[in-house]
Amino acid sequence: MLEPDKIDDYYKLLEAQQELGRQYLEARTSASEARISLYFILTQHLPTLRRNKRNIGIEMAELMLLEEGYLEEPQRAECIDYWATYQRGTDKYKSLEKLMEANNTKIMFIMSLAKWQNTGEKYGT
Repeated sequence: MLEPDKIDDYYKLLEAQQELGRQYLEARTSASEARISLYFILTQHLPTLRRNKRNIGIEMAELMLLEEGYLEEPQRAECIDYWATYQRGTDKYKSLEKLMEANNTKIMFIMSLAKWQNTGEKYGT
């Protein structure tokens, strides 16, 4: 059986995992909302962009929206803000995914160790 101090560490790890999950959800939601807002602006300007470049992709169209001179300054600043929010949110939730995977590995190890200690060496047969 796990020692009492190890059980406290296990609960702290579970709480940390829940907090990472909340942060992940917030970052993912923020990035998605920014991306949708950027797509909304992009759809308004895509016909004009496609007149200049016929086979323009979405990523290239986004970058063209961010260039100086294409949009009026307030709307350009809004696009830059959405794009930056999307990039930051994406980076954050991807890094949180890695942390959650690492914590999950540790949690699964502790659970396996506890099962082995409860059932003895015959576990798994």
